[in-house]
Amino acid sequence: MEVLIYLLERRLASWSLAMSCAGMLGKGTEARGVIDHMTERRGQEYSPALPIARTWLGLGEVNACLQWMEYALEEREAYLAHISAFPGYDVLPREARFVTILRSLGLKR
Repeated sequence: MEVLIYLLERRLASWSLAMSCAGMLGKGTEARGVIDHMTERRGQEYSPALPIARTWLGLGEVNACLQWMEYALEEREAYLAHISAFPGYDVLPREARFVTILRSLGLKR
């Protein structure tokens, strides 16, 4: 976690990347706390859905990840254009919902 904090403090990593890594490193409580914070923030101001999706994926929660990706699609988040190239999503191509999202964006895996 010290490395992630170092990167975050220097703005060399995004919170979603950090929390995705935290989930994979067994820091689920911290990652879920960030999800709660980001979700609550969405009720008050615009906050993108894709970082929440990445955090859920880091926790191994594929269905929750895909649900938040679908929200991102509905909201037309610009960073969705990168999901076919981002290696963090390599576990998703066999998921029908992920394929549907890619097709909606005109992307291939």
